[in-house]
Amino acid sequence: MSNPQQQQDTSQPWSHRRSAPVRTLITVFSALGSALVATFSSRIGAAHNMPVGLVIAFALLGMSAWCARSRGGITGFAVHMLCSTLLIYLIAQGWPNGDAVIVGFHDSTLPWLSLYCGVIWLYGSILLQVIMLFLPARWFVIPGRKRQ
Repeated sequence: MSNPQQQQDTSQPWSHRRSAPVRTLITVFSALGSALVATFSSRIGAAHNMPVGLVIAFALLGMSAWCARSRGGITGFAVHMLCSTLLIYLIAQGWPNGDAVIVGFHDSTLPWLSLYCGVIWLYGSILLQVIMLFLPARWFVIPGRKRQ
């Protein structure tokens, strides 16, 4: 039998039990991955004035940001916000090959959501994370399991 003090607490998720540098690395990869997938999915349904893609994109980014704050506190959340926002804005500027993925059109024949989907995603991604920054810390705590 092993000493109970030497056993690792398994009541928290795997990523929460890692060292601080590993948790930060997980947060960076989560931020970049969620921002990349959410950016490309944000335009789904925009041509038909259905904000399905924006809902998916905001949900994905919000879940990743929630996990980052839960895993690393305000510092982890700041890392997430910085990385995800930087990638979203790099993609908006046409990185890496010069083709802009997030665009705003000024043609009145397009549906409203097609015209403004990119702008909503650019500013909404920051607004979502700023709002999450001011939410109570207790909303980001994962309660431990009861031992039997």
